[in-house]
Amino acid sequence: MLNIDNQNTRQIFRSILRAIFLIEGFGVCRAEAAQRLNIQPQQLTQILSKERTTFSKEKTSMVISRAKFMLESTNLPIAEVAKELNILQVSFSNLFKKETGFTPREWRNKIKSERKVDTKGLTFQW
Repeated sequence: MLNIDNQNTRQIFRSILRAIFLIEGFGVCRAEAAQRLNIQPQQLTQILSKERTTFSKEKTSMVISRAKFMLESTNLPIAEVAKELNILQVSFSNLFKKETGFTPREWRNKIKSERKVDTKGLTFQW
């Protein structure tokens, strides 16, 4: 029997859920994720609830994390980043802005400008 009152068990399931998103993609629904975890969808909801989160919040968090990584580390067009994340570009831009306060383009420009330090005409990048 699964003991969802054990915090370590819940954290393990949460980590595995994040891995499922990375491996299977962000199109995975709650029922599919639960099936991969070999539990019922209701159990997944209970586990996440005890961690004060939801399937949707976990999925959104992973999408935003992956999007930030792609925007920071590639020169892919925003439309291509959205496609890689299996999200329509308009939905992606709206979600990204809602979660970060920046559009994907603004985020990319912000990161690029933060990586430059100008000291008396010298520009350093790291």
